[in-house]
Amino acid sequence: MDTNAPPPLRLISLEETERRVDKRKSFIYQAIRDGRFPRPVKIGSSTSFVESEVEDWIRDQIAARDGLQARPAKRRHAPVAA
Repeated sequence: MDTNAPPPLRLISLEETERRVDKRKSFIYQAIRDGRFPRPVKIGSSTSFVESEVEDWIRDQIAARDGLQARPAKRRHAPVAA
């Protein structure tokens, strides 16, 4: 088994994304427009987010809080200003 293989991609719903980041969809959509949150994946009328991208965003927020630089290679969005 290849231990360097990336984890499988998983989509999570807007509702699950709201729960994980503890923000309402209005905040999420504004942050997307501002380039500060991962863009959603639209399938039909459904809005989903790539789970690993949301997790990276959460890690970036923690890093920004702690005064650490986010991982540049995986960075897809800017941290949210406090």
